[in-house]
Amino acid sequence: SSDGFKQRKIMHRDIERHRRQEMAGLYSSLRSLLPVEYIRGKRSISDHMFEAVNYIKNTEKRIEELCRRRDNLKRLRTSAEQQQSVRKDTAAPFTVNVNNSGAGIEAVICCGSGVPLSGILIELVGAGLSVVSSVSTRIDEKFIHVLQAE
Repeated sequence: SSDGFKQRKIMHRDIERHRRQEMAGLYSSLRSLLPVEYIRGKRSISDHMFEAVNYIKNTEKRIEELCRRRDNLKRLRTSAEQQQSVRKDTAAPFTVNVNNSGAGIEAVICCGSGVPLSGILIELVGAGLSVVSSVSTRIDEKFIHVLQAE
């Protein structure tokens, strides 16, 4: 009976050691997946777990924000394409070309002198975009506006 107790104790110790080694490997793997700013200065496993949760929550928020921005850009592009097709029939031609550029969009707008830049800016802001830069050029009776928006 004493031998059986010792055997169970040894077996339990081996199982527990194996479990601890496996958990240490998993914690190490988790640490390697976290960006440095989330683990800097943190030593305990509970700190790493807490920071992993924060990292996941922050990543989810960034994904949601990027999805909203993408949807706004799609709406703006659709709106610009609709405006372009509507304006083709008017006396003062109005064309819009929208391209993805890095973090935002670039809109190249060619219009007659009757279309104020302020109206274009109001449309972009109304679509949820922030205009980062604007360059306007006048050629003959037409204006060419190049707008960068996010």
